[in-house]
Amino acid sequence: MEEYTLEMRAIPRSRIIDYFLELGGDRTEEGRFKGQGWEVEVSREGLVVLGSFQVSAILVTFRCSKETRKKMTDEMRRHFLRSGGGG
Repeated sequence: MEEYTLEMRAIPRSRIIDYFLELGGDRTEEGRFKGQGWEVEVSREGLVVLGSFQVSAILVTFRCSKETRKKMTDEMRRHFLRSGGGG
């Protein structure tokens, strides 16, 4: 198992948590989820300053094989992809 951290911006923490529950992950403790062949930790929400804007930022740490991590992060990016400012 390897560890990989991905920063997600402008997505509510609750939506990220719901996503991992929908994947079949079991909540092992606050912000930690375990599925078949993977574990994920979702950090508390922080802020990133971009010029005069503040955007929420959450770190998602994956513990799994490289192949599983690639598949999960690709699917997660597609799931949260937004166009035209939709939400």
